[in-house]
Amino acid sequence: MIISASRRTDIPSYYSKWFLNRLHEGFVYVRNPMNHKQVSKISLSKKDVECIVFWTKNPYPLMQNLDALKAYNYYFQFTLTPYGQNIEVNLPPKKELVPVFKKLASKIGKERVIWRYDPVLLTQDMDVKLHLDRFQLLCDKLKEATDECVFSFLEQYPSINKRMAQAGCRTPNKDQALKIAQGMAQICESNNIKLSTCSESVDLSHLNIGTSKCIDDQKIKHLFNLEGHIPKDPNQRKTCGCVKSIDIGGYNTCKHGCVYCYANHYKKTLEPESLKAPILTGSVDDSCKITDRKVDHYFSKQISLFNDPF
Repeated sequence: MIISASRRTDIPSYYSKWFLNRLHEGFVYVRNPMNHKQVSKISLSKKDVECIVFWTKNPYPLMQNLDALKAYNYYFQFTLTPYGQNIEVNLPPKKELVPVFKKLASKIGKERVIWRYDPVLLTQDMDVKLHLDRFQLLCDKLKEATDECVFSFLEQYPSINKRMAQAGCRTPNKDQALKIAQGMAQICESNNIKLSTCSESVDLSHLNIGTSKCIDDQKIKHLFNLEGHIPKDPNQRKTCGCVKSIDIGGYNTCKHGCVYCYANHYKKTLEPESLKAPILTGSVDDSCKITDRKVDHYFSKQISLFNDPF
């Protein structure tokens, strides 16, 4: 079983203490976003969790307690873009986040820190040239701290259109997108960083740009010396390559205030009732139907021929 923590919110940045309490307790409740009375109980025991994938724009709060994760396999998807606080409202300045990225890579290894440069969007100030200039600067700073960069172009969900218009953000057109992709590919090649897209239908293989899996069974097998197979996650978009995982986050809980965020629909974010609550937001009472989520084990430890007892 793979735990996604989380596509819906930034657990490392805002809820790291809550998350570590859930690891200590060995389970977490996750509410069905479509029916709040349906709650799944998810095991977080070491024997059941085969990998944790963290999604974050600022892992610093969780980095203070990485020892609590030493029994688990995990890696980070770290989003670092060139946008200011007019777009990513509550994030620290990027000059503070670059050292955080480097420090995380030094602690756990650069193979376990994937750099996400997404979504790629344009504004009156952020044109194609400035994107590539800023991307070059970030590559120069991060090339010793990561092997891989994943990007995607802004997808304008109906729920964010008003916010995007107010902020003057737009999706690059076909020609602009191609210029950005070409420039990024050249920059990454010169810095020995693998470049790939996330959930993009356009084929950029002629630019030596591949397609990524954020929840990646091949990466997990490589990083942690495992063997096995996980099917594609049927709950994700057709263009998404991710394998099956269980997301333990909650919508409307991230405090970054990014104008392009599809997971926040309210101006005011929801808060946990306490750091020891079994669920991220709200409460679980007798009116809720709690179901133990079936645990699927996909991986086994790879046996080395050098240790073959026969």
